Amino acid sequence: NGLTVELWMRPDSPVDCDGENNYRYLLGKGGFGDGAYSLVFEEGEAFQARVLAGGEMRSVWSPTGATVGAWNHVGFTYNAGSGELAFWLNGEQTGVTQGAPATLDGSNHPLRIGGDGGSKPSCPAGNGLFHGAIDEVRISRTVRDLSVAARPGNHARFISQSVPQEVAAGEDFEATLSFRNVGTTAWSNAHMHRIGAQSPQDNTTWGTGRL
Repeated sequence: NGLTVELWMRPDSPVDCDGENNYRYLLGKGGFGDGAYSLVFEEGEAFQARVLAGGEMRSVWSPTGATVGAWNHVGFTYNAGSGELAFWLNGEQTGVTQGAPATLDGSNHPLRIGGDGGSKPSCPAGNGLFHGAIDEVRISRTVRDLSVAARPGNHARFISQSVPQEVAAGEDFEATLSFRNVGTTAWSNAHMHRIGAQSPQDNTTWGTGRL
């Protein structure tokens, strides 16, 4: 068996609000020590995910942080057959831990989103409520591919290239570039989606700004 937990989140403020040890409960089924799984927003806008498998609480960190004020796709996967626990942020794997293969332990705790229940002060030391918005929560009993998480708008990820190792000055050559559409807008001629030169955008170093 396996597990995939994913969601979109937009933090409205940094986690650290008073210089103490702050963290925010994004989602979970039970507590940090006895729950089936949990997702926590840490100081520095980093993340920690936990799963209970084979009677052991396992965790994975994502040192790469979310962007405050922007929508971020956040998720983690657990593969019971391999024992791998991996974290994903905006389609990139940002953390992974390896343990012994083990099935997930069950839990009778309710699923909570945005906080672990009850009222809390606006800036509590330690565990607090998430300040922001959460959308499109999805929990699956299989390991899903989180590398293709769509980001709102126009976004692309470089996949591969095939270019000559050497080209003489002034010589024509063929090159093949592959990109994946990781946005929510379909690429089409009608929308004038093109490969563009960068640094600065649409520069004419290669003779044209866009292909």
